[in-house]
Amino acid sequence: PDGEWVAYYNGPRELRLVKPDGSGDRLFAKGDFGGRFGWGYSWAPNSQYIAFVEQVRGQRDIYIKALEGGDKFAVTNTAYDETNPIWHEDGKSLLFASNRSGHSFPEFTGQYDLYQVHFEPKEPDFKETDFEELFKKKDSGKDKDKGDKKKEKKDEKIAITFRLDNLDRQTEPVVRTLGQDRSFVMMPKDKEAV
Repeated sequence: PDGEWVAYYNGPRELRLVKPDGSGDRLFAKGDFGGRFGWGYSWAPNSQYIAFVEQVRGQRDIYIKALEGGDKFAVTNTAYDETNPIWHEDGKSLLFASNRSGHSFPEFTGQYDLYQVHFEPKEPDFKETDFEELFKKKDSGKDKDKGDKKKEKKDEKIAITFRLDNLDRQTEPVVRTLGQDRSFVMMPKDKEAV
């Protein structure tokens, strides 16, 4: 996203980085990435991480690795296949396709649906402080500042935090249909829609 590096597959087992001018070519990750088909990788919006699909022990999972050092870590860990990772623009979650539901045996054919894994546990919808607010006297609103202040947009890199203590609870379905939902994009104008 910041234009500093280009990621690409090299052969069946390498994900590499290179500068746009062709210099600085280096190995980023080594593994089974799907050979000539390539199961997909995706840059974080802050250009500091890459999410990629790797087959380990016969199943495809999604891993994340920092651009500068550190080991890869899994953000999916099921007995099924996950593919096509796409980062949410806010850097707080990742969308992906998975065939974890809708299996028919013995053929082991599952339908792909769209899921989202949140990098930090979501806050509950209702807070105790909200309950207390229900019983407070309402303010007439006369003393409120009527000024129309616009929020300043900061041109800083997005900070991404990973607290993946309970992947199952931090992963939720986004779309479940009778079809094969494998391909999707974030809508450019509505960042909450796919």
